[in-house]
Amino acid sequence: MIERIEEIQHYRILVVVAAAAVVVVVVVVVVVVVVVVVCVAAAKQQENLLIERIEEIRHYIVILVVVVLVVVVVVVVVVVVVVVCVAAAKQQENLLIERIEEIRHHIRIESAVQEGSQNMLKHLKVLKSIDKKALQEVNNCAHILL
Repeated sequence: MIERIEEIQHYRILVVVAAAAVVVVVVVVVVVVVVVVVCVAAAKQQENLLIERIEEIRHYIVILVVVVLVVVVVVVVVVVVVVVCVAAAKQQENLLIERIEEIRHHIRIESAVQEGSQNMLKHLKVLKSIDKKALQEVNNCAHILL
């Protein structure tokens, strides 16, 4: 059960790491957009080198588009990992809750049986004519449950 809890905690750590990766990816996308804007502004200021600069910018844009596509793929992969981790953690949590409820149910049953055997012992000891066989059976049950 402790291993299950540690596994759930491990999934939660993975979710935090994945969220941090998404933030990094967003920052990279913003930087890429800023670089494109700066390149375009520089090209407009230098009219005498406009054609040459446009070709450079096209080259950068192609590179940036490739980078953005890679970033998008990374974001998608990170989101998928986060979703899978969250689903796995939730499934583990549900299994643990079911197992805990099952164990609680068995404990309630065993406690009731133990209490019943103790009550039976009290009643058999009070009787004037002691049924030794019944007393022995109840004692055996009580010792097994304890």
